[in-house]
Parts: sequence; C-alpha cells; structure tokens
Amino acid sequence: DFYDVYFNLGEIYKKINKPEEALNYYTKSKNRKTNEKLLECLFLLDLQKDYIELLKNIKKTDKNNRGISAISNYVANQFNIINPYNFCPNPIDFIYKVNLTKNINDFDKFLKKLLDEILKQSFAWEPYARTANKGYVTKGNLSELKLPQISILKNFISEQIRNYKIFFDKKNCEYINDWPQKYNFMMWSNRLKKEGYNKSHIHPSGWLSGVFYLEIPSKIRDNEAGIEFSLHDEKLKVIHKNIPKKIITPEKGDLIMFPSSLYHKTIPFESNEERICIAFDIIKLS
Repeated sequence: DFYDVYFNLGEIYKKINKPEEALNYYTKSKNRKTNEKLLECLFLLDLQKDYIELLKNIKKTDKNNRGISAISNYVANQFNIINPYNFCPNPIDFIYKVNLTKNINDFDKFLKKLLDEILKQSFAWEPYARTANKGYVTKGNLSELKLPQISILKNFISEQIRNYKIFFDKKNCEYINDWPQKYNFMMWSNRLKKEGYNKSHIHPSGWLSGVFYLEIPSKIRDNEAGIEFSLHDEKLKVIHKNIPKKIITPEKGDLIMFPSSLYHKTIPFESNEERICIAFDIIKLS
C-alpha cells in the first residue's frame, strides 16, 4: 500500500527510457500526477487507442486538470488526432498582450516605485524546484505582503483579466466556460542575469498565468530575452517537428497573459542588463 513507492519506481523507469515498466508501476500508484504519467507512457509506447480511451475516462471525472490539458494538446499534435480533452485546446490562441504604459498615470514614476519595492524583497538564487537559471526569484507570495505598489499593480491586472475574459468569452471550452468566479493571486518576481533563462514549464495549480515586465535588456538580438510558448513538453519524444509555437519579445510595461496549461520558457540573452518581471497565477477558489 505504499503508493508513493510505486509512483517513484515509475519515475525511475521512465527516466531510464523503459516506459513499459514505468506504466506498470504508475498503474499501481495513487498520486495526483498518476493520470498524467500514464498518458505520457501510453504516448511513448505508441498505444494510441489505449491513450484515447484513458483520456476519455479522465475527462468524465477530472475535466479541468491543467497538466492533463498540456499533455493532451501535445499528443494530439504528435498523433495528428482531435483532442478529446476540451479544457483548453489550441492554447496558443489564448495568449493576450497589452502594454500598460498608457493605462497608468505617470507610468515611469509608478514603475520606479514598483521596482524599488520589489528590489527590497527577499530573493533566492536559482531556487530548488523553480525554473530560473542564472537568476533570482522572490520568496513566498508577493500578493500576501500588502505592498503598496504591488496592490496598485494587482488592481490594473484585475482589470485586464476582466478584459481577457470578455475577449475570449465566445470560445467554447472548459477554460472559459468554468472561468473562476473567485480567485486568489500568487505573485513572484524573477530577475535574470546575463545568459539567464527559465526552463520550459507550465503552472498546474493556476488557471490563468501572466507576466508584467519592469526591465528588459536594451542590447539584445533577435529573440533574446523573449518568452516562447509551445505545446511541447520537452521531456517527451518528438514524432514530427510541426509543433505550434509563438515567441514574443516583450517591452517595458507589457502584460502578457495565457492559460496556465501552456508550456512557456525564457530565451537566454547576452546583455549585462537584468531582465526583471513580476509573474503571477490566478488560483481558482471553489
């Protein structure tokens, strides 16, 4: 009855490229990520029929799982099938960008105050279990600290979240249909140094995720310091390379919002200037 042992054995076999053995152990486990791992193994083993059957069963009891949504979108692309899991199909279509410089009175003054406030917070260098490489991340939830400038920013973000919902309101998927009536913010700040980046990841506990940019290096080339969105979970094999992706090179004052189930990463840059942003998730309350 040690279900965590079964899950960890599944993780080990998957890491050493033995998905059949991994599938056997995942099946015996009871972990919040068990279904995700089962789907990954069925994909790795090219068991398309079993994969679709399991996904349809998951949909009946767990229709809003962001991790399931992420893998189902990728596998649908790789198997070239219609995704039966309707949480947020085609998530790249749900990326929303707005620049707040004209929405905030005396934006430069506000940004300076916000930056001063952020830099006084406690940061950790490349914290464990986070995605930052060659960068700092604030500790805890900035939203809970009742910081004056963060509170002002939250109000502007909340307004844009309402605009986001209105903009996509006619999309028929669970992501929009089950939109949070009430939610909490989880907020943190990233400060990336030269050659810094964030690894590809999703935010499985969030509903909508976003990034507000305070500082962007000026001496960059091509897509450096940009944010790249993709369906690809980089831990999974690639059958064909026709994988949808979108790259945005942000500017100071940009607010970019997207489904928490969408894979994203930061592109490294060579500039000695810092790339500073405030990231957030909205956490749905039942």
